[in-house]
Amino acid sequence: MDTLDHMNSESSLTKENLLEVINHLPLAVAVIDQETIVRIANRSVQRFVNRKGGQLIGRSGGEAFGCSHAFDVPAGCGYGPDCQKCTLRDLVTDSFNRNEANHNVELSFEFMIAGTLDLRISTVPILLEGRRVVILSLEDLTDAKRQEKTLIYHEKLKAAVETGGAVCHEMNQPLQILSFAIDNMVEELGGEGREVEELLEVGEQIVRLGELTKKFMNISGYHTKKYLNKIQILDIDKASKTHEEIP
Repeated sequence: MDTLDHMNSESSLTKENLLEVINHLPLAVAVIDQETIVRIANRSVQRFVNRKGGQLIGRSGGEAFGCSHAFDVPAGCGYGPDCQKCTLRDLVTDSFNRNEANHNVELSFEFMIAGTLDLRISTVPILLEGRRVVILSLEDLTDAKRQEKTLIYHEKLKAAVETGGAVCHEMNQPLQILSFAIDNMVEELGGEGREVEELLEVGEQIVRLGELTKKFMNISGYHTKKYLNKIQILDIDKASKTHEEIP
């Protein structure tokens, strides 16, 4: 693509020469004219959209590539309400208008069969047999994006768990001091009476807090549960690796 981008603007390729070049490229590469009609498509494009060359050449870009909005209106691709918001179409038009390339633009595109895919797009204007056209390259980033999101999720979870673990560790010492103080107060009061009962209730809650901090420090996954049937909150028992049901 870099070679084509720096070609002399007055030079003009033939379809045969260009097809021979782009058929050896690993990326899906097509040639679009000013009416957004596909004039050339390499083998990678055919594999990308799962269509043969005869189903691509001479058709509008959205129809050829299988855009989910290509047939929203009887007039076809380019005339529907979503066509006016099509970033892919805008990039091709921009290269024609400015006679300049657009490199490595990332966008999402909705296909009829494959669904929404994350793509990296480049557009390069050239002369083909004396006519202005744009070379369009498509690279599917969907799997890479999914893996990136998964990695970010795990990094955020790890950071949150480590932070929570540090907080719980700092909480354990004052909880132990409070528990020790309550034991002393119960002993001084002789172990009986209303005040002792209240102190023992407080002591039970301190023990409960201590158990929660231990579970939080052992969180190894992300599991949620409904709270008041409205929102999702962290299920500490399931998220903690101390829970017997979690492998």
